[in-house]
Amino acid sequence: MGTRPNLAVVVGLAVLMPNAANAAVFAVNDVTSLRTALTTAASNGQSDTINLADGVYSLVSQLSYDSAENFSLTLQAAPGASVTIDGGGGTRLLYLWARGANGHVTIRGIQFNDGYAYDETAAGVMIRTQQGNLTVEDSSFTNCWTGSLFFTANASGGYFRVENTGTLTLKNNYFADNRAKGAGGGAFVMVGSGATVRMINNVFVDNEAVTHGAGAYIYAVDSAVTLTNNTITGNWVSTATGYGGGGLHIRLYSDTASPSLSNNIIWGNTSADLLGEDVYFANDENGNGTAAPTSLRHNDLTDVDWAVAANQTVISNIDLDPMLSPDYHLNLGSPCIDAGWDSAPSLPTLDYEGDVRLQGPHPDIGADEYPFVDTDGDGIGDDSDNCPNDPNAQQEDGDQDGLGDVCDDCQDVDEDGFGGIAEDNTHCAGGPTDDCDDLDALVHPGANEVVNGIDDDCDAVVDEGTVAYDDDGDGWSENDGDCDDIDPDVRPGAMDVAHDGIDQDCDGFDNLD
Repeated sequence: MGTRPNLAVVVGLAVLMPNAANAAVFAVNDVTSLRTALTTAASNGQSDTINLADGVYSLVSQLSYDSAENFSLTLQAAPGASVTIDGGGGTRLLYLWARGANGHVTIRGIQFNDGYAYDETAAGVMIRTQQGNLTVEDSSFTNCWTGSLFFTANASGGYFRVENTGTLTLKNNYFADNRAKGAGGGAFVMVGSGATVRMINNVFVDNEAVTHGAGAYIYAVDSAVTLTNNTITGNWVSTATGYGGGGLHIRLYSDTASPSLSNNIIWGNTSADLLGEDVYFANDENGNGTAAPTSLRHNDLTDVDWAVAANQTVISNIDLDPMLSPDYHLNLGSPCIDAGWDSAPSLPTLDYEGDVRLQGPHPDIGADEYPFVDTDGDGIGDDSDNCPNDPNAQQEDGDQDGLGDVCDDCQDVDEDGFGGIAEDNTHCAGGPTDDCDDLDALVHPGANEVVNGIDDDCDAVVDEGTVAYDDDGDGWSENDGDCDDIDPDVRPGAMDVAHDGIDQDCDGFDNLD
């Protein structure tokens, strides 16, 4: 996935375009016009959209918006534009506080990079609403640092908060290489009473938190918290503070708070205190001894801990290397392909990059959906087809060697290197010869004959060369008393020629008469 490309908007001048629907649209192309647009939008009595033209917006001080109006704000890149807001490692990037009851906020298609905060919360962005919905999508938050611990929040990539009743949505975002002195390396998410959290198709990678929640820290009072198809890997809590949560730390205050985690890769995260290295649920923060209900379905994760180990739903999760590429796509053969839950809450129709989510029989686990390729058109994707170039819809594999019967040029059930009679054995290790018993690995052409009444070497002769077989055809085997089973004139009852030094009748003596 790498550096997150931006979806964004039209190149324009720093102009305001009001319309009859009580809304204003700003087109900005530099830091000065962006600041002016934010200041105007905070008090113009309209719902506002600010479109950023293509380019890098380099800051020496933070951008700010603080409004008590009951109107919405959208801050987004213009269509086709690549927009970066860069702090140069010296300033927080954006402070945005929508205090009105209907003060909805949307951030879309912007790269936030190199933010820094020393004595305040959030190095990248700090965005709050009172009761309005807060939506952040198709954006990235990278290389943001906090220099000191400010209370306990101290988020680095982004601090996102809905005070009450609204919905906080993070979708299709990328959080990487952020460092927090406290909690919330990639993101700090907080919602009050009646608010809900939805986190979908996000990637959190290589973020650090000193205390807890290196990938993301989530605090919910009595909320539904839904995480679906996120990829959270390589994040770490660097100090043993007893809080844990290298990937996620989820703090639940009320017994009615209900996090549901489905189809997520939360794997390969670490915590210095070894507590919930992938996920830690602080699920009894009101201290009444009753655990808030938690649900984990169809995730790929390793280490999960709960403050109170009760009231858990844990179904169909795996603990396997997700086989991610360097840019966090699924590689061919990943156990996460087609392993997701069809009925996951808020299951997205598209993946992180806009590809169709359901390309196989089931959704994949994680932010990326592996492309469904079916070369032979038999309905089985190449990633799991045992004959990808030859139709084999039922996946028949008689010898269970992983190759389907229709393309297996060595059908060898007992795996002794020889294919069975009437099986395709052209390219078996033993060559194009027939195994007369392909259920017994000790029976095949060239095997050693033993006394067992079986044709071990498949030459249509039983027990030849053994003491039970009459090798010289004189009617007597060694077991029958033949003392020389390669000479038909030597056997019990034969005429013993005198004085020739041979015991023809096998009585133990040469005839001396």
